[in-house]
Amino acid sequence: MKLSFNKYFLQIVFLLLWANKCFAVSYDSASELFLSGDYLSALKEFNQLHNQQPDNVNFIYGLGLIHYALDQDSEALSYLSLLSDSEYTYIARYYISMIALRNDQIEFAIDELEQLADQIEDIEVSELANESLLEINFDSFYSIDFGDANDDGNYVFIELGLNIQDGIIDPNGLVGSNQNDSAKEIILAGSFNAFSFENSDINFGGSYFNEGYSQYESYDISATTIFIEQEGVFKQDWLSSHYWRINLSGSQIWLAEKKYLDQLEVSFFDEFYFKDDLILGLELNYQNSVNGDSNFYRYAGNSKMIGFSLQNLSHLSWLLEYSYHIKNSNDYNSIEINDSLTILDVFTSYSGDTHFFSTEVNFQINNNWHSSMGASFEKILYKDPDLYLYNTSDSLLTTAYRETKLSQFNLELVRNFSNSAFLTLGYEHIHNNSNIDFFDFNSNIFRISVSYLF
Repeated sequence: MKLSFNKYFLQIVFLLLWANKCFAVSYDSASELFLSGDYLSALKEFNQLHNQQPDNVNFIYGLGLIHYALDQDSEALSYLSLLSDSEYTYIARYYISMIALRNDQIEFAIDELEQLADQIEDIEVSELANESLLEINFDSFYSIDFGDANDDGNYVFIELGLNIQDGIIDPNGLVGSNQNDSAKEIILAGSFNAFSFENSDINFGGSYFNEGYSQYESYDISATTIFIEQEGVFKQDWLSSHYWRINLSGSQIWLAEKKYLDQLEVSFFDEFYFKDDLILGLELNYQNSVNGDSNFYRYAGNSKMIGFSLQNLSHLSWLLEYSYHIKNSNDYNSIEINDSLTILDVFTSYSGDTHFFSTEVNFQINNNWHSSMGASFEKILYKDPDLYLYNTSDSLLTTAYRETKLSQFNLELVRNFSNSAFLTLGYEHIHNNSNIDFFDFNSNIFRISVSYLF
């Protein structure tokens, strides 16, 4: 959205200049060449005009815009910097800040854009600066989120990782053990912008995830997802900006080479950007899943979620989240027991209500390193009773409504080698406490991954 808006703005400027008939016909020709996208020919003619009238600010500004459109930053700066005391002062400062931004001079660019957004002498430049600040917030220079990787919705992302787990947890996150193992991970994702409108884009994309264990092959999991989404930006008087996104996705999940679940998911995101760098977020989500293999029947069902977040974007940024999740799975209604009263299938409830809290802090160490720390807590109350034995020798059955309290802590260190290449080191501790001891577990996970964003 940002790039298309800038191009539109450039064209409007040239149309206004073109309407001024005080220049020679060659200026009309140069303007037509620029508007048609023939920047090199336009550059040649504007150079001729500038040689004839070297002090004409219209020609100087025109040359600055053409070099900017050609990504020739040093040449663009040489012309735009000459306009500090002219009718083009503010718009020239805007493009100078954008040049700084795409050359990773982030602090200078943000400071300059904030000043331009606050000034009232040139309202169009103020609005343009506000839009660019919003785009910068979406990109989030303090974390890697390939979903917001490109302003126009086009990206390709790949990540290869290795994790070592001290305490293996089953894929459903219910039962843990004190066994150790390692797993290889791969993530592939991509998106392309299909349609662009004045205030929104429609994107199509998909992703593939695979995690394979060295020993616990029955826990190997993979997923393929396709999605369509529409995202947009609005401006309101009492807010700096307002961002929304609607996403419809379908996933197919495989567990140990067996078809696990088919999922359909609808999500709505809404973010309100306040003037003091605060973002208030709302998320609504509905998910429906059906089992593939009959052994996975009890994991299928539907869920609903509502979530809220509060985020501060700064050099030391932080995020607070709360969500309420209702899950209705295909819990068994009966248990079969053989003649000796041993259990053929232990009944476990997968339906319940979840309260989830999390916090995260991100901070920039230097131009190449940044780090994040996070913690979360969730409390799950299962709505159907679990059936279990006090120990394996008992013949008496016991039921209880299971309650789980899951705590997590994570630490991540990221090294960026460029705007596209990253190395990530991570640690995560998971502690699960249940009123049924069988479901208590601890796990420590160490990760290393490399990723590239095209």
